[in-house]
Amino acid sequence: MKKVMIIILGISLFAEADFSRDDSKGIVTDSITGLQWQDYYGPNNPGIKRTLWKNAVDYCNDLVLGGYSDWRLPNINELGTIISFGKRNPSISNQFVYINEKYGYWSSTNAAMYEYPKSAWLIFFGSGSQKYREKDDRNYVRCVRG
Repeated sequence: MKKVMIIILGISLFAEADFSRDDSKGIVTDSITGLQWQDYYGPNNPGIKRTLWKNAVDYCNDLVLGGYSDWRLPNINELGTIISFGKRNPSISNQFVYINEKYGYWSSTNAAMYEYPKSAWLIFFGSGSQKYREKDDRNYVRCVRG
């Protein structure tokens, strides 16, 4: 019964997420979780790109955006909070401008499976699905802070 309640609570958080965009900073804020999300890829932050997992971790750690330097690659649970389950193509809030629907976005969460020890979890914002990929695959990056 505890697991069911936790799942219901988690789904209700996703359903009630309230996002706001600060265009001047290129940041989207989730008022429920308090997390701030990168949504700017301009001259000082090279365009949204597909990259290896290690490069994604380094990119977020080195990112300076909106006057903040404490960005990081989100874990799979954090990344899941920005999925809009009632939407498809893209399954993410309209407050996000920069979206690639075809490829996944890296999380910092390893896919701890015997068959795939060098994999990490991703979210595909075209469908809102979670999958894992080898860390030497190229996928997209969306950094978080908070």
